[in-house]
Amino acid sequence: MATEPESRKTLPQPLPAAVLRAVLNAVDDGVLLASASGDVQYANSPLTALTGIPPEAILGKRLEHLPESALQSLGLTAQQAAEFPNLPQPDNAPHRYQTGETFLERYAAPVTEADGPPQGWVLVFRDVTDEHFLAQNREHLTETLIHDMRSPLGAVQTSLELLEEYLGEIEHDPVMDQALGVAQRASMRVLTLVDSLMDIRHLDSGQIRVLKAPFDLNALVVSLMEEFIPQSVEDQVFLTYSLPADLPMVKADQGVVQ
Repeated sequence: MATEPESRKTLPQPLPAAVLRAVLNAVDDGVLLASASGDVQYANSPLTALTGIPPEAILGKRLEHLPESALQSLGLTAQQAAEFPNLPQPDNAPHRYQTGETFLERYAAPVTEADGPPQGWVLVFRDVTDEHFLAQNREHLTETLIHDMRSPLGAVQTSLELLEEYLGEIEHDPVMDQALGVAQRASMRVLTLVDSLMDIRHLDSGQIRVLKAPFDLNALVVSLMEEFIPQSVEDQVFLTYSLPADLPMVKADQGVVQ
């Protein structure tokens, strides 16, 4: 069966401007199109709902000439508005800001053809108010949990110290000494994990505290093995390990490694 030559195939026709405007008005995000010289060429209806700026107030005007109130609603300073047409690379990182009681994220990308210079810029504005307050509530909950867990852990540690003093005054029982040591190390480990919860707030910025210091890996393994002895005895599981005696010291954050 003969196929139609490539040159005769019907190319898809571009959508009419009215259809494109209808599509952009149907999305939830605000969209603003600026020319290469910085003139505002298009603003969809959701942009008005998000920022309170009517399209007629900005259409045909240069970004840098917009009133300060309009620039604030777009999350721009006068200098940023003036530099926008000359940006060499797309601003891929979202910029989060507040306008009124709404929190927005602004994305910017160049409008280009092939590898040519930008012919304009498209700015997309997304409402992240719910995400903002959710993050705030999550942070508050984390702080509350950390505070509420620290108090009972402090009481456990104090009780273990009293038990250690008491057992030191009577005849030593190897089993009791081992059990007390396991309990002390386990409580310290849980306290370290509670402190590590504070690093959650640094995840988004990539700033996680890592406190590196030399420590004996062999001793760490022995300590962890002793913690699991009571559970292994209860489950009738025999634990064993094998490590070279000449292991070098490890430089890392022991709290994270555990």
